[in-house]
Amino acid sequence: SHSDIKNYIIVGYIGDYRFKLKNENIIKIKQKFSELNVSKVISYFDENSSDEEKFISGTDRYIRIHTNILNKVINDPTIAIIFKPKRIKNFYKHLKKIQLLFEQALKTDRVIVLGSENNSMPPANVLSISDYAIHSNFSSATAGIESILSKTPTMFLNDHSLKEGKMYEYGKNEFIFDSLEQIWKQIDYLSSKKIKFEEIYSNQFLDFL
Repeated sequence: SHSDIKNYIIVGYIGDYRFKLKNENIIKIKQKFSELNVSKVISYFDENSSDEEKFISGTDRYIRIHTNILNKVINDPTIAIIFKPKRIKNFYKHLKKIQLLFEQALKTDRVIVLGSENNSMPPANVLSISDYAIHSNFSSATAGIESILSKTPTMFLNDHSLKEGKMYEYGKNEFIFDSLEQIWKQIDYLSSKKIKFEEIYSNQFLDFL
């Protein structure tokens, strides 16, 4: 490095103050889910997609993932999903291709879409009422890491089979999975066994983050 700075001080995640902030609109959503007897509120964070399928988050992948999630909500009344898109305009653009399925899922009252075009809503707002979180892309997982730091059990989709790095070593088949089917199975398992956050992530891993 060519930096003139001689000393660095690690202060941790500077956005953690947001984990304790209360948002009245978010709290109302939680109350609504409780009235519907939802036992698993799951926030879903995606990465922006591209029409170029040579990139990881291509349009076909985006549609495939959201089709899976919407069908899951429709068929499982214990689940509610909060979508927190990276770019909300792209979210609605892509979901036009599965508009009827999206509308069917919305009618359950267990699907919420939150966010803004400039991505000004932090993940912490959604995480405050979430029992679990899913991040769509293990290779670019900033929101997912924030989810873990907020002490929300978080699963990462690794369908592009990135199998390198310390985080993968910690999370393989524990909170990093190759398919959504594996993630749903893990969430059901954690919920049924009432497994707590501290039992999923080791102190060594949290120190690594």
